[in-house]
Amino acid sequence: MKQQAVLIVGIIIFMFTPSVWGSQQPSDANNLVKLEDYLQYASLNNANLKAMFEQWKAALEEVPQAKTLPDPQLTYGYWTRQSDLQMKQTVGVMQMFPWFGKIDARTEAAAKSAEAVQQRYMGARLTLFKEVKEGFYEFAYLARAIEIATENLELLRHFEEVARTKHMTTEAGHPDVIRAQVEIAKMEDVLLGLG
Repeated sequence: MKQQAVLIVGIIIFMFTPSVWGSQQPSDANNLVKLEDYLQYASLNNANLKAMFEQWKAALEEVPQAKTLPDPQLTYGYWTRQSDLQMKQTVGVMQMFPWFGKIDARTEAAAKSAEAVQQRYMGARLTLFKEVKEGFYEFAYLARAIEIATENLELLRHFEEVARTKHMTTEAGHPDVIRAQVEIAKMEDVLLGLG
């Protein structure tokens, strides 16, 4: 009963998954915005994941085959006897029947094998999703860090301009201008490191 449930679940996933993915495929890889878009694009275009999915489909196809009897064998014989010039022909059909419980055991083994292939596929899918998420969040972090560093650079340039103006009116000393220029150089190095 459990093997039949696994087989039915596998067939349902097999039947509906490709059509659902195909209808929701992002039109352009350059227009991906959300994490879900990247995950969907990766699951549709990763060659390793596609290969594992095909292996899973093939393993599901082996379950019904395991329930069948072996193919019947047809034999044909032809011979002549030299002494009386007589020809003889024989035709035979032979069907092998496995021992009791062997078909059930073979079917269960095929179902367990299909389940193992399914678990490998799901594991590969989760690994791919983990890699995509790590890349997405790293990219988001770097984009936000660059944005903040750019804003800080603009503030430091404004501070340098204010320090120069104060220095010209002798309200501030020359060290304030130099300190602002040093901080601007440090922030430019940070931006180069992030880019």
